[in-house]
Amino acid sequence: MDLERKEPVALEALLRWRVSPALFIPLAERHRLIGALGELALGLALEEQSRHGLPVHVNVSPQELLDPGYPGRLALLLEGAGLPPEALVLEVTETALAPDERGRDALKSLEILRALGVRVYLDDFGSGYSSLERLASLPVDGLKLGQRFTSALGNPPDPQSPAARVVAAVLALGQALGLPVVAEGVEHEATLAYLRSLGFRLGQGFLLGRPEVLS
Repeated sequence: MDLERKEPVALEALLRWRVSPALFIPLAERHRLIGALGELALGLALEEQSRHGLPVHVNVSPQELLDPGYPGRLALLLEGAGLPPEALVLEVTETALAPDERGRDALKSLEILRALGVRVYLDDFGSGYSSLERLASLPVDGLKLGQRFTSALGNPPDPQSPAARVVAAVLALGQALGLPVVAEGVEHEATLAYLRSLGFRLGQGFLLGRPEVLS
């Protein structure tokens, strides 16, 4: 949501099941099923995007990024849905872009996708281990402040708390790099007011919009 205009500017598609994603996502990765699940979620998300017309955010697994064929299949899905690349935003965690061989391979996939016109956001920023120097060189178009930081602000937020200083610092970092920062987990009016006072323009959470379940 645009916090100033109070209008939706994007959607996020999340795959959910009867059990927590913290349980079934690692299992899917372990049994090499995450690619099929990811493509299913992406296909449904693109269908929804065509109805709403807003950019749709989709999480991508490190395992998917390590598949050399992933960018090509994604491009075909976009073409089949009749959508331009800018209709899609991929969200990737810092841990997927670790400074090792796997992380370098994942970066190559992201660079190909961005060359196609797909945007990339760094999800749950602050929970991984990106150095400031490395962040400046990552092929990303935006940051998402993890829900744990927003929740740690308290209700009402304490401006003097360590969490408040971290939240303000992440916003300042994004602004310095010219990257939009989305505050996740906005669930209270006091939190919304505080984030707006800091200068946040984008937010996401139950206060701003409840999830819609697609069968």
